Amino acid sequence: MNYVPAAQRRSVLRQRTYQRLKTKLFSRSVVVGILIATYLLFCLFMLVWGSASLGLLAVLPLLLPPPVAYLAYWLIWREFHH
Repeated sequence: MNYVPAAQRRSVLRQRTYQRLKTKLFSRSVVVGILIATYLLFCLFMLVWGSASLGLLAVLPLLLPPPVAYLAYWLIWREFHH
């Protein structure tokens, strides 16, 4: 900020702040988190307002991959170590 004229410092600081916020909000991890939260909210609405079976079916893609991946890892580990 030493090389920016005093009259322009405020606008330069505002632009920097906006750019940092934009960079943080559109990072990959934040976008993925927002999409997953939106999907879960949609499934929750389906569960609450009547279509519970469809809501549970919609949540399965989020709930099943971690245990299935762990099972595959465990089976491969067991195959090579026993």
